[in-house]
Amino acid sequence: MVPKLRKPGHHGYSAMCLRSQERVYTRITSRVFCSGSKSVTDMAERGLLPFSKSYACKLLGQDPTPHKEALVRRLAAAPQGAYLAVDLLKVEHRGERIEGVGRCYDTNSKSVMWGHTLVSSGLVQLAEDPYLLRCDPFIDELMSTERYPKLTATEAMLTVAGDVVSAGVKVKALLVDAEFTTRLGLRSLKQLPLAFVGRFRSNAKVLFEAQHVRVKDLAKRFLPGKARWYPKLKRYIKRLEIVLAEVGVVQLLIIWKAQGFGWHLTTLISTLTAGIQEVFKAWSARWSLEVSHRLRKQSLALGSCQCLAYAAHLQHVELVNRAFELIRLERQRTPGISWKLAQHRAAEILRNALLTGSSCLAA
Repeated sequence: MVPKLRKPGHHGYSAMCLRSQERVYTRITSRVFCSGSKSVTDMAERGLLPFSKSYACKLLGQDPTPHKEALVRRLAAAPQGAYLAVDLLKVEHRGERIEGVGRCYDTNSKSVMWGHTLVSSGLVQLAEDPYLLRCDPFIDELMSTERYPKLTATEAMLTVAGDVVSAGVKVKALLVDAEFTTRLGLRSLKQLPLAFVGRFRSNAKVLFEAQHVRVKDLAKRFLPGKARWYPKLKRYIKRLEIVLAEVGVVQLLIIWKAQGFGWHLTTLISTLTAGIQEVFKAWSARWSLEVSHRLRKQSLALGSCQCLAYAAHLQHVELVNRAFELIRLERQRTPGISWKLAQHRAAEILRNALLTGSSCLAA
């Protein structure tokens, strides 16, 4: 059955409810994400909420843009010299009355699902857990409102990149997937003082040696035997200088990886001034953000919110990101600790803080 789609509503923010709001934020973060409860409904049935389920959902939905304040707070303590990774995050929802639910294409199952799409961003470094920044709403045209306007993937990515640059955070480069490396996106990125590395579509046309050629045809000229083998990376890589219309000169990396009885092709586009191995390692660091998507869905109840207001879902996502940060800090304090044990320890710390009234979330 096709869900009855509801546009995100318009919710006012009342400072009078701030203390109650922070109490429910702290309680939900502690209980939902760290003690086995998977939704506000489950918490209400188990008697874990200090308020009714409907009032808790109302408190969650009072701030219509929690992601904006989250970015300001996290950029103030952001690590310097990392890479900025931006990716789309798909969260499945089936509730017919949930606002903002639309059709999303899931790349994992390669099928269309109903849910919310978010623009996930974080600062990443190779072999380290990502420092999450925020998750921006990514509404399609049917679900758009004045408060939550429709944005293209390029516009959403540029919003995050512009905010990070404006905050003065030093990042080495921006890491994005193919949906962000459109001509408009690349042309806009050239105007920012920020290098980028991104996956590039193999059917795109580029100018190489005064000839217009598709990237996939160019890759056929540099098959594994004609590209350089990098033992540490276990890949054949060829770097070329190409020209993109309205963008200018950029680097194209043709990467071949052994897969089964054949070779898998990946093409990257870059303006990062570095060696081939450094560019590839920068791109590899982006993978940690995608891993965090799975962890947040499987271990931190992302996607389990059943509140009707779209603003409540945005706040739910923000609480998930806060819980993830507590676990990341625990793994920093104890290197080599597993995610499951770090989550258990973070839960105990947060639970004790809640009982003593010293929670960092309620500060």
